[in-house]
Amino acid sequence: GVQVNGIAKTPAMIITKNRDETQHWRVHHQELIANYVLYLAENYEQIAPNGSNNGYIKTVGSTTYSTYESNADSLAVNGSSDKMISYCFAEVDGYSQFGGYNGNGADDNDGAFVFTGFRPAFVMLKLVSAGGENWHMFDSTRSISNVVKARFIADDSTGENTSDSILDFTANGFKHRDDNAGYNSQGGDYIYMAFAEAPFKYANAR
Repeated sequence: GVQVNGIAKTPAMIITKNRDETQHWRVHHQELIANYVLYLAENYEQIAPNGSNNGYIKTVGSTTYSTYESNADSLAVNGSSDKMISYCFAEVDGYSQFGGYNGNGADDNDGAFVFTGFRPAFVMLKLVSAGGENWHMFDSTRSISNVVKARFIADDSTGENTSDSILDFTANGFKHRDDNAGYNSQGGDYIYMAFAEAPFKYANAR
């Protein structure tokens, strides 16, 4: 496989594109079950098996480098002699988190709460227990106060939507205020990436 250097720990999330082929962006996330990968483009947002390989990344020896193994999806993540690009994200305490949560199908004050340990400045999330839902993105630059309404979709050309009260950014996470299947369906399994404006020890109260 290809060894990706430059980060000090195993990536929690990797977004990869083969620049020489028509393969769509592939997404690895540490909360996905083994041998699964996501797509980040057009109608390919559904979860799909990644062949019979042993995983999208692995630890090498006593270090924590990311590698792509030889697998059925190798053209997309390790095309021979192709130009590849990967965005590798690792968790930084008080600054970034790449986790999962279960939706509860409730709205208003009873929606699912996701603990991050910091006030998010950016959140992107995705339903992974079923297909047909988009990657949803929220940030504190466009929504400077709660409730957060401004939403972009990463895998669609739809413009910004501000018609729904979706979630709150709290001091230690984010709380859902809507029961939409895209982010808080009853029993739905979701993954997310969240970043703070700065590491928690440097953060200012609002």
